[in-house]
Amino acid sequence: MTHPKAAVVGLGVSGRAAVELLYEDGYEVTVFDQSATEAPESLRECLTSVVVIADPVKLGEAICALEPAVVVLSPGVPGTSPIASIPQQRGIDVIGEVELAYRHRSLQPGGAKWLAVTGTNGKTTTVGMVEAILRAAHVDAIQTGNVGYPVAKAVAEGHEVLVAELSSFQLATTATLAPWASICLNVDSDHLDWHGNVAAYRAAKARVYDRVRKARFAFADDEVTAEMAVQCNDCSDSSLVPLTFGVVASGDIGIADGFLIDFAFIDSPEDEPVIADLRQVPLLSGALTRLDGASSPLVRDALAAAALARSLGVSGEDIVAGLQTFQMAPHRYALVPTGDGRYWVDDSKATNVHAARAALNNVVAGTAVWIVGGDAKGQDLSALIAEAAKDVKAAVVIGAEQEGLLELFKRYGPDLPVVSVPGMGPVESWMKDAVRACGRIAEVGDTVLLAPACASWDQFASYSQRGDVFREAVTDVVGGKG
Repeated sequence: MTHPKAAVVGLGVSGRAAVELLYEDGYEVTVFDQSATEAPESLRECLTSVVVIADPVKLGEAICALEPAVVVLSPGVPGTSPIASIPQQRGIDVIGEVELAYRHRSLQPGGAKWLAVTGTNGKTTTVGMVEAILRAAHVDAIQTGNVGYPVAKAVAEGHEVLVAELSSFQLATTATLAPWASICLNVDSDHLDWHGNVAAYRAAKARVYDRVRKARFAFADDEVTAEMAVQCNDCSDSSLVPLTFGVVASGDIGIADGFLIDFAFIDSPEDEPVIADLRQVPLLSGALTRLDGASSPLVRDALAAAALARSLGVSGEDIVAGLQTFQMAPHRYALVPTGDGRYWVDDSKATNVHAARAALNNVVAGTAVWIVGGDAKGQDLSALIAEAAKDVKAAVVIGAEQEGLLELFKRYGPDLPVVSVPGMGPVESWMKDAVRACGRIAEVGDTVLLAPACASWDQFASYSQRGDVFREAVTDVVGGKG
C-alpha cells in the first residue's frame, strides 16, 4: 500500500506534534530543517528521514522534489521565505500545525469545539481564564496553541473544547479553520519582520473571524478589531456580538456596575440578562470601579473569557467560580495571599511603561501604593509618572539609581507621599524594608503594586527573581516572620 508523503519544516514543539499526527493519519513523514537537528527517540518510527539544508532556496527545492501532498511549516518560517513560497508556486498545499490539527478531527462528527483567541496583548491571560471557567463548569477543555501546548497534541487527545491562543504566525497559515467562537482582543504593530508590514499583520489577525460557527466577539470601543469581525470570510452563520461597558444593549455582552450582563445568549427578552457579579472576583474587584473596568486590561480579558464561555452556555455562577480560581502567570499581576484585607500584587514582569500603565489601570484611583524603579533602559518615564501621580496613594521607589525618578515625582506629584528605599545590602533585606514602608501606608482595601516599569538588571538577575524576593518579603513581613 502506498502512503501519501508529507514534509514538516522544523522539529520544534509544534513540528514534533505535527510529525506524530501525520504519522497517525498514514503519511510518510520527512523533516526538513536549515540546521542540524536530531529527532527524539519517540519520533524515530514516525520519520522517513531528516533533511538538513542551510540555504532556504535549496531547501524549498528539496521539499518540492519529495512531491509531498502537504507541507507543514514551523511558525518561525514566514510565508515570504522560499521554504514556503517555492512549494506554494508548485501547487503544493502549505499549511501550519494549527490548520493540520483542525483538519485531523475537528471536521468529524463530535469533533472538538474551538474557542480561538488572538490579539497583540492579553491572549495568554484570556485563554487561561477561559480554561478555568470551563473547568469550573466541568467541561473537558484545555488551553493550547501559542501558550506552548501543541494544538496537534491537544486534538489527538480528544478534548471536548480547545481554548486556542493563536499567534499571527499560526493564523497566517490557516485555510479551513472554523472556530466555534473567536475574538481578537486588540491589535497593534508587531512582528513586522515576519509579516513585512502592518497591513499583513492585521490581515493575519483578522483570520480568527473567518468561518466562525457560533459567535464573533469584538470590543465595541475598538474600531479596528470591530471592523475585522464584520469584514470576515464565510462567517454568515455566526453572530457578531459586541462587548461593551456601562450601557449593554440588545445583542451585546457587557459589564455595568460590576455585573456581567448577557443580551446575546438569552432565550427570550423576558429572561434575566444579569449573569454574574464580577466584583466577587478579587482580581477584578478594584478595577471594576474604574468606568466598569473599560480601561483595565484584566477586566477586558475577563469579559472576553466570559463571553467565550457564554457561547457554550456556561452559567454566571461557573464564570465567577472559574475566575476566582484563575491564577495569573508568574509575576504578571499575581496576587500574593495574605488575608490582611489588602491586595499585594506581584507584577514584576511590568518592565516597561506600557506594562506598568496597564497594571495601574487595574487599581482604583487613590488606593494604590506603587513600587517603582530599576533599570529604566533609556525609557522616558515622565508621562507615566505624571499620570500615576494623580491616581496613586503613594509611591515607594526602588532601584540602584533613583535620582531621576525622585525628581519626576517632585515635579509631577509634589504632595504625593514618596518613600525611597535605596537597596543597600542583600536584596532580601531591603525588599522587606520596601514592604514595611508600603504596609505603613496601605490600609484595608488598598493595593500594594509591584509594577516597576523598569528592568531588574541593576539589582537582580531577572524580573522573576525580583518578583520572588517581593513575594517572600510580603509573606514574611505581613505574616509576622520578618
